[in-house]
Amino acid sequence: MQWLYRVVGQAGIFLICAQTIVHFRPKEAYEKYLKLLLSVMLLTQLLQPVLSVFGGGADQNVQAQVEEFTEELQSVLNRASERAKQSQEDIGNTAAAVVQEAEEAPEGKPTEQKKMSTENAEDDGICVEIPQVRLQ
Repeated sequence: MQWLYRVVGQAGIFLICAQTIVHFRPKEAYEKYLKLLLSVMLLTQLLQPVLSVFGGGADQNVQAQVEEFTEELQSVLNRASERAKQSQEDIGNTAAAVVQEAEEAPEGKPTEQKKMSTENAEDDGICVEIPQVRLQ
């Protein structure tokens, strides 16, 4: 019964404010449009609690959707975190392999990667010497 008193009280306050706005309107030509707008706003205020009562647990549905969204967001964040860790491991492994290959190859002898680059370039008719880079 308290919700009914609250709804009626809110509607009463709204009507007082609406009449104040109608009283201080800029031109009389806008009066019918202003009253129409205020009537629609009053009807929505009165229908909202009634629809929530007859709608049967709209708040529960919203809460379930929020919980579902939270769980989905958490799973997406977990997958993103796992992928980031995997990417970091892949980058670390690749960097370690490049460093190991650079340390194993003597200065004058071309590395496997350099041989493949030279072969591909010769097939295309391009030959460019790239100096070896050391990562420390």
